[in-house]
Amino acid sequence: MGTRPVQDALDALGAARDQSEEVARWTAAAALRRGNVGVMPMMFFLLSFVLASIGPGNIASTAIIAPMGMAVAGQVGIPAFLMAIMIGNGANAGSLSPIAPTGVIVNGVMDDIRRALHSG
Repeated sequence: MGTRPVQDALDALGAARDQSEEVARWTAAAALRRGNVGVMPMMFFLLSFVLASIGPGNIASTAIIAPMGMAVAGQVGIPAFLMAIMIGNGANAGSLSPIAPTGVIVNGVMDDIRRALHSG
């Protein structure tokens, strides 16, 4: 077998990393220009919430958003622990959204439990 699929995957990962670094630079510059550095953790909470809600789940969303969040936190002087907590909590909240795959399962199980408790 050739190594072309592996090389294509590595090229895609490199392009994604470059793009995420550019997003982090742009986000940090926008926050510093406007002086709204305190809003950055909440923005990353919402970003990870939305990403987790639309599909990849909380672990993958955190893995995608955390490097950008840590880079921005370092550039604008926000504590890295605060940024990590906000990103993780946003991803966990998003994974329980009614439109996320995990949220659909949780809602179904809770509905079954509710019916069992109220029927007996």
